[in-house]
Amino acid sequence: MNILKKSPKRFEFPRSQVICHFIPPKNLSHKDLRGVNYIGAKMRESNLMGADLSNASLVCSDLRNANLKEAKLNKAKLTGANLIDADLRDAQLNGAEMISVNMVRADLRGAYLIGANLRMAKLTLTNFQNANLWGADLRGANLWGADLREVSGLTCEQLAFAMIDRQTKLPDYIKITWLSKERFECTKE
Repeated sequence: MNILKKSPKRFEFPRSQVICHFIPPKNLSHKDLRGVNYIGAKMRESNLMGADLSNASLVCSDLRNANLKEAKLNKAKLTGANLIDADLRDAQLNGAEMISVNMVRADLRGAYLIGANLRMAKLTLTNFQNANLWGADLRGANLWGADLREVSGLTCEQLAFAMIDRQTKLPDYIKITWLSKERFECTKE
């Protein structure tokens, strides 16, 4: 049975079919992949620049070093995915489910993460410059050494439930007073 029908603009999968440990083509740049089920997909170093992965399921997928620049991942399920060193500049991740995602050293400059669920995410050394984090759930997220300068929508309430350290770079409107190695007081100007 051929489950992959290649068309010029869209890859078609039966919506009820879950593709586990699937190895898609390396270049899916600007493809319409809305709603695909790529659970556990091996997509390391894939080119997904400008692809529409809205409502896609990429749970536990390997997207290390993937190019997701300007990709649409609105309401995508990325729980447990590996996005170490991924390029997500200017990506749209609004409402994305990213629980326990590993995004160490990922580039999220200019990305939209409005209402994204980043609970327990590994975001160490991730670059969020100019990203929009309005309403993002950062409970338990590790932001050690992350660059959050010039982000919009970041609040002290979000940071109170995240893990930050003295190397975390914060926007000018957030002021941190360290009370101990792990405890801090946050004020927003």
